[in-house]
Amino acid sequence: MSPILGALYLKCLDDAFDKVDIFYLRYMDDILILTKTRWQNRRAIKRLNQIFNELKISKHPDKTYIGKIKSEFDFLGYRFNGTALRLARNTISNTKRVCVGFMSSR
Repeated sequence: MSPILGALYLKCLDDAFDKVDIFYLRYMDDILILTKTRWQNRRAIKRLNQIFNELKISKHPDKTYIGKIKSEFDFLGYRFNGTALRLARNTISNTKRVCVGFMSSR
């Protein structure tokens, strides 16, 4: 039920970014916005913040990245750097922790 309610709650965000000429992708509460120019980026951030304020939600400070792709960023468990795609460090460490926990419970 929670994913359905979340999707309905964030539909206005999807609709707002569906009308602009930038790359927007949302999976549950993870959002990726890619722009070609600094000015597009600033407008997108401003619009995102406006909608978040209207919905009374906030961005997680440790999970928010605003910058150039060449600086690398994580999204949905993967690390992107503009040329290569690999598993994010957190994905690897979380998988190790789960496997160790599973093996020790046997």
